[in-house]
Amino acid sequence: MKNFIAVFLGGCLGGLIRAGIASLASPLLAVTIVNLIGAGLLASLTSRWLQHRLPAWLGLGLGTGFCGSLTTFGTLIMALMHANLPMAILYLGLNVVGGVLIGWLVYTGGRHHV
Repeated sequence: MKNFIAVFLGGCLGGLIRAGIASLASPLLAVTIVNLIGAGLLASLTSRWLQHRLPAWLGLGLGTGFCGSLTTFGTLIMALMHANLPMAILYLGLNVVGGVLIGWLVYTGGRHHV
């Protein structure tokens, strides 16, 4: 039951933050911001979990719940469908390459400094 509650609460918070960011920026920019933040947060969480063995409910709440509801691929695809081709390629690249790069930098940095 603790895992379920953690995922639920994390999901509520992540969804609220995503909605807040979406109200402040254009759809493509907003989804890129939340995806890049989510990639960094998930990499940091993974790095810390591997080193310190955080409780399962905390990992589920922050990873699956919070990061899962904060980030979105479906919304990115929908926003890309309404963009012109060069802009769509740019934002898709920013999300994919940027997410991998931020995730790698945070994960490797966290592994050495925590």
